[in-house]
Amino acid sequence: MKESAEQLWLTGIVVLDTDGTIVCEYSTNESLLPEIRECAEKEIVLDTAIYDEKVYAKRINHNDGAYIDMAACTRKDAPGVVVTYYYTSAEYATNYTLTIQSLLNGYRKDRDGTIIVADEGVIIASNNTGLIGQSTTDYEAIQKLKDHADSKHMMGLTINGVRCHGVMLKQRDHYIYAYVPDSIIFQTLLQNVIMCLFIYLIVVALIWMIYRKLQKNILKIEREKEQKYQKSLLEAAEKADEREIKVEHKTPEIIHKDLIGSPIHLKRLLMNILSNAVKYNKDYGKIYLSSREIPSDQDGVVMLEFICQDTGIGMSEEFQKHLFEPFAQEQKGGASKFGGTGLGMPIDMKLLVEIIAELAGKNKNREDKG
Repeated sequence: MKESAEQLWLTGIVVLDTDGTIVCEYSTNESLLPEIRECAEKEIVLDTAIYDEKVYAKRINHNDGAYIDMAACTRKDAPGVVVTYYYTSAEYATNYTLTIQSLLNGYRKDRDGTIIVADEGVIIASNNTGLIGQSTTDYEAIQKLKDHADSKHMMGLTINGVRCHGVMLKQRDHYIYAYVPDSIIFQTLLQNVIMCLFIYLIVVALIWMIYRKLQKNILKIEREKEQKYQKSLLEAAEKADEREIKVEHKTPEIIHKDLIGSPIHLKRLLMNILSNAVKYNKDYGKIYLSSREIPSDQDGVVMLEFICQDTGIGMSEEFQKHLFEPFAQEQKGGASKFGGTGLGMPIDMKLLVEIIAELAGKNKNREDKG
């Protein structure tokens, strides 16, 4: 029993038979045993031995503020009753017992308004301790809240010439009244608005910084790609000079020069085609470049035609069907002589698809805005 009492943090345990005779007992405070025995031998406690589902509990209060919490239930090993109890000293009860008044600690009248708890017409707790003990009928704010407020809405009222907002709540056996001057509400509201605005500005600044960083990274990537293609074009031009390949171009026949499109993708596409024209051309060969605008029946849309002709090795009609397949190369001696991976035209096709997709997206945005 001692081990069980220690494990369960109990002051003591008493075991009785069905007649109320004590079978065995243990207590860390033997001075409590007479009082526990007296309570344990009562008929209401012994009834728990008869009714298995019945449990009895009681608090025994002492004059000095101490108390004993006692509980009884039927035995499982034999007919009878098991009584357990825990003793709480007056000092502990005074210092650590939670009271309604202690719940209001931390609520300041100048910041949170006035909070009042009343029972049977008397104020029993408040964050304004000067009100404790007063009658609710003598307090103007309580009477006004009783007359007009409910448990679901705040109400406006004037107390001693000061405009306030308050509420009345019914909680079990107590009434709770709370009211706060409008000056505190709007002061807090202004502070909250300023704080929200400050946080909003910080969030916007962070988003803008992230956006700028992403834009810089995108521009950096695009710039690197542009430099790569310019280098490729320069190498193609140098190779053309070394092999004395002449590049001729016709003045573009473009009427509408301000167009919506993707100049970066278009430039890369033309660079790839021109580079291939140089690579697979013969020495002392020629490359002919031209572009022109083709009228379109669709309003607001024009077609541009770009032509790149060269005196290279050419390709058969059969191979033209597989031109845009990755790694496809016609075996006419070109692969062994000129090298390459067969990815040039598939990449150009990918760039063309990206151009079309970007144009479709821009046109859709224009239609949505229009």
